[in-house]
Amino acid sequence: MIDSLKDSKIVESAKDSKITEPILYKRKGIGKIVGFIIVILFFYLTPIVGRKLWPKKLHENLRLFNYLTVMITHQSIFLFWNLIYYFIYTLEIPFFERYRIHNEEWPWKKNKEEWYILLKETLFYLFINQFVVSTLAGLIIFIRKTPIIKLEYENLPKSFELFWQIIFLILCEDFLFYWSHRILHIKQIYPYIHKIHHKYTNVIGIASENAHPIEFLFGNALPTSAGVIILGSKIHLFTNLLWIILRIIKTTEAHSGYDFSWSPFSLFPFFSSSDFHNFHHLKYKGNYGSFLTIWDTVCDTINKDYKLFRDKKNYLEKKNK
Repeated sequence: MIDSLKDSKIVESAKDSKITEPILYKRKGIGKIVGFIIVILFFYLTPIVGRKLWPKKLHENLRLFNYLTVMITHQSIFLFWNLIYYFIYTLEIPFFERYRIHNEEWPWKKNKEEWYILLKETLFYLFINQFVVSTLAGLIIFIRKTPIIKLEYENLPKSFELFWQIIFLILCEDFLFYWSHRILHIKQIYPYIHKIHHKYTNVIGIASENAHPIEFLFGNALPTSAGVIILGSKIHLFTNLLWIILRIIKTTEAHSGYDFSWSPFSLFPFFSSSDFHNFHHLKYKGNYGSFLTIWDTVCDTINKDYKLFRDKKNYLEKKNK
């Protein structure tokens, strides 16, 4: 009786707050299994693939090799992953649509004129960030006479080394991203920098790097690079490239508008889901974390409307079992 009363209050509170209606997909158990298999295969197979593909004899200019591989990986993976989402958006295949986190129309359907203006602005910032800011930031590689990380074939990481270093990189990135993100939401700063990123309310993939150059540098690039800088000579370039790929996949997923049950990231404790970040864009306050919700939990910055949404979603999932 108490539980039913509590559940009814959750539903009513959710209605009163006008939060996004949760969309449910029942086969979450299968998705978790698939996600677990992806994680196992990733940490088992990538070191094997690395030993097959990594050049045994590197280019004479190691700094150039380091710089070009990082730049090409970042830009090509961002383009490739967003192309995948482009087809998911446009084809509207029922299998994928079951994972939509809201019922709102996509921006290009809601208002085409406004969408073209926003798209043009987004492409401008993507170009500036990917080709100008990234190029200038990458010049730090050339300042040093020798690379700060390992590049040699003999030093390629094995599975366990890769595992603990990726976990370390996630923790470093999440900590710095959370606090830089909160700083960007300070009233005196927000209108001049972070407001650009928030022009998307219900987000899509390319919104992930639609940001003011200052935010892209200090709120995205620095948190992503911090763990690599800390590890220094203990980490291999191959690990760094894999980390860049994972970071782009995760941030694109967080901005995609879909919450796929097979996402390997969902296996992490305190996982930050797509609807978690989408609520940040809808409400502008709270839910500041990237990979994880640790600091939002510790600092009590989880959005109250998101809590209602999450409670209602849990209630409906129990009801539909």
